[in-house]
Amino acid sequence: MTEEPRSLTMQRKSIPPHVEAAVERALEKLPADRFASAAEFGAALSDTGYRIPGTDSRTRAIALPPYRRTALPWIAAVALGFVGLLAGRWLARQPAVSDGPMRFAVDLDSAQGFPNTASVMVTPDGRTIIVSAVVQRRNVLLARRLDKLEATVIPGSEGAIRPFLSADGRWVGFAARGKLMKLPIEGGTPVTLADASWGGGSWSADGTIIYSQSYQTGLYRVSANGGEARELSKPDSASGELAHWWPQQLPDGRHVVFTAYRTPLDRATVEVLDLRTGTRKVLVQGAVMGRYVPSGHLLFARERSVLAVPFDLGRLQVTGAAVVVVDDVAMNYSDGFASYDVTPSGTLVVMPSAVSGTRYQIVVANRRGAERPVLADPDRYGNVRFAPDGRRLSVDVTPARGASDVYVVDGSRGSRTRVTSEPASDFGALWTPDGRDLVYMSERPLFELYRRAADGSRAAVQVIGGQHDRILGSISADGRAAAFVLSVSSGSDIWTVNLEGPPAPKAYLANGFNLGHPALSPDGRWMAYDSDESGRVEVYLQSYPDPTVTRQQVSSGGGSEPLWTRGGRELVFRRGDSVMAVTADPRTGEAGRPAVLFAGPYESDPEWSQPRAWDVTPDGERFAFLKWPTGTVRRQVVVATHWFDELRARVAGQREQR
Repeated sequence: MTEEPRSLTMQRKSIPPHVEAAVERALEKLPADRFASAAEFGAALSDTGYRIPGTDSRTRAIALPPYRRTALPWIAAVALGFVGLLAGRWLARQPAVSDGPMRFAVDLDSAQGFPNTASVMVTPDGRTIIVSAVVQRRNVLLARRLDKLEATVIPGSEGAIRPFLSADGRWVGFAARGKLMKLPIEGGTPVTLADASWGGGSWSADGTIIYSQSYQTGLYRVSANGGEARELSKPDSASGELAHWWPQQLPDGRHVVFTAYRTPLDRATVEVLDLRTGTRKVLVQGAVMGRYVPSGHLLFARERSVLAVPFDLGRLQVTGAAVVVVDDVAMNYSDGFASYDVTPSGTLVVMPSAVSGTRYQIVVANRRGAERPVLADPDRYGNVRFAPDGRRLSVDVTPARGASDVYVVDGSRGSRTRVTSEPASDFGALWTPDGRDLVYMSERPLFELYRRAADGSRAAVQVIGGQHDRILGSISADGRAAAFVLSVSSGSDIWTVNLEGPPAPKAYLANGFNLGHPALSPDGRWMAYDSDESGRVEVYLQSYPDPTVTRQQVSSGGGSEPLWTRGGRELVFRRGDSVMAVTADPRTGEAGRPAVLFAGPYESDPEWSQPRAWDVTPDGERFAFLKWPTGTVRRQVVVATHWFDELRARVAGQREQR
């Protein structure tokens, strides 16, 4: 309904022109331009001289993804008289009763958006799809039974990330609040199994879970009933490995397929681990998200496509060439996750790349909440920041394919200019006080800090690297230092680094809790930040550079992402949809009572492991936000039943061509 189909004769030259012309007319967007009846359509298909009235039946060159090309016959049927909504609902019921191959879209209109790692799963019986989604700006799990018309939130799944299903499809595992948890797919109270801030596991029929414990670890094994977790593998940092992710236990119970993650992704590998000996074997170079399927193939992801290669399970060996079997799959380049899943019986579920991610609009608001857009069209924006002149902004842009980059937006002209163009993901930039440079994070594969000219006239220079992620928080008013969060396995700490001369990184605050979003005051005497030490994320104010002098909790009832305004006499922060403001005495650090300035559907990021999502001008008069789409955004995934038949045919066809 939103694109032009690719010409049939471009796909198969043997199709006669009059058949192509008839199908093109059947697929016209406007009902009045289509055939009036099935009989008229049939007559056109039989008329070798048929052409679309008033046209030359010119070739359309826009390629249609395979799942849409396969769907052409039933789309034509819908165009000839079925009401779209009723047909969609009828198709959604079919997998439970149909014995033949089918391909159809499933609505997930309950989702407001999807997180970066947009996990999509299908239960082994092929009857229920589960996705990680954003609902009311909270990460949750949605379940959509194919015999129902709507997806519903799984109760108890709030905060769930990187989910995975049990072998029987009755449970879902995930990471949340620093723990590995399990939950019945109908919902309930989550059960804690082990420590984990990552997840992304594989749950076998014998009750064994293999998962990734954190961002920089190897694989771990734990019982589905909980207990002590055992380390199975360690990343080889000397070869550039960051972590071992996305495991799948093979049917023999002895081996695990996993992704050895490196950046850029053409250096990542799909490997197999022997659980008895600990030895590893590379199966595919330049690949992620490896999955063995009973058709006798190994699937993996590369450049937003799923490829298949014949695989000898007994010898654990690839036995042929790789073939693209699914195009246009949503993929997160930062962790190598591709949004697809396959049941043992051959039901495939895919999230197309156009569906994943949230397209925000950049807006600027005043203290009363009156806003105006900065750019006309929404995009996959992130981490917007004001330049010191208040006219320009920096923002991340994540393309449909590839890594994110930092752009500079000119609000007065409504234009944007790309600043970074490295293979790595670059994001979360901050302006130096003179407005000449940007300091930002670059994933190589850890989050390292880099600096380059805002106009792109000078090459990037590394500020600091190391063995842990660094989440940039703020730059001092004199431009000589930056505060950042050092992400470690036990939590996150606040550090500082020199931007002039030797970096000399120095720990400022480490108390065993998760600290985030450090903000240095304009006079350099105070550090504002957020912390989860009370059991809820709150904003705190502490003396700087000596944190032992004085300390005060600023927010109550929750707060995150603090920023300074009015020369250090005011702090603003986020609490849900609300923008809060509180006075602060720059001499004593005493803060007043927070008050709501205004509220709106704006992106926020209370997680300490990510940079803040908003900004404010030094005078506190203007605020920059990423605005969530209003209303319900239509979301869909694509399902193909009996997909192994198509998979075998594609691989066999490729062999014949060779």
